[in-house]
Amino acid sequence: GHPHTTVADVIQAYSAAVAKVRGCNMQIVARVHLHFGSFAWEVKKDAATALLHLRSAIKCDAANIGAKLVLAQVLHKGMRDYAAAEIELRQLLEMCQVIQHYDVGRDLRFQTLITLVGLLSRTERYAEAAKVLLEAEDVVEGSEQAAKERRYLETMCPKILEAAEKEEEDVMDAKVRSKTRVLVGAYLQGADVGAEFTAG
Repeated sequence: GHPHTTVADVIQAYSAAVAKVRGCNMQIVARVHLHFGSFAWEVKKDAATALLHLRSAIKCDAANIGAKLVLAQVLHKGMRDYAAAEIELRQLLEMCQVIQHYDVGRDLRFQTLITLVGLLSRTERYAEAAKVLLEAEDVVEGSEQAAKERRYLETMCPKILEAAEKEEEDVMDAKVRSKTRVLVGAYLQGADVGAEFTAG
């Protein structure tokens, strides 16, 4: 981005790019919209222009998960429309379930979760934020973004975060006990449980 680039220049460049790919498939047009939407938001901090492009990207390609994530971030931080941002983030989490076996799915899931933590924290829904944070920390360990959100929650609501961690530990303990009962039961009935132990 040239320092003197105006939004009008971006729109003009965008129009030229769309004219070039007019004969191409809608996914390419969606990528052009995503590029200019991201530029308008990340470089220009122009939320309104970014929203136009991002919504167009999603219209062209409903499965464009990158556009949905940036759209949610713009709604959250640019427009302060927390309700709309939360809807986008929760839809994204559902889409992530489909691609969770791939690295891109894991990274996108983490970014979506951590954005949702920020949104829930800023709207003072600390109990929900704490649960989502723990989920994000399970997806990607040792993240600076997660550490920052954790510090914020520890400052604002240490007891709520502790309670969420205790609840998660209790759930994990219950799962382990349940799995152990199933395996012991199978063993007593003479089944070969070695493979199940290694399979988790």
